[in-house]
Amino acid sequence: MDLGQAQEVASQLIEILQAQQTENLVLIQERQLLEQSYKYLTADSAVSFNGLFARMQYYNDVSAMPENLVGQLNSLRILCNKVAHDEIQDLAEGSS
Repeated sequence: MDLGQAQEVASQLIEILQAQQTENLVLIQERQLLEQSYKYLTADSAVSFNGLFARMQYYNDVSAMPENLVGQLNSLRILCNKVAHDEIQDLAEGSS
């Protein structure tokens, strides 16, 4: 990920967090941003990925991402997926 891409991701995250919208919509947008970030991070890879989890696992392994950060990112991905697939209907305010 180059500096311009990192700035784009940061700007998008700020916009998501400042917008007046439901917690569920925030999480769906955060998942899209997470996926976009990992696409940037793996853009130079010759490996083909069939989803965000595989992309994350690959990058986290090759970059030696700290385990505590890997756990937090996977928790975010799982929560976002549950919201996107309507497994969680309404989140309490401040859950994300």
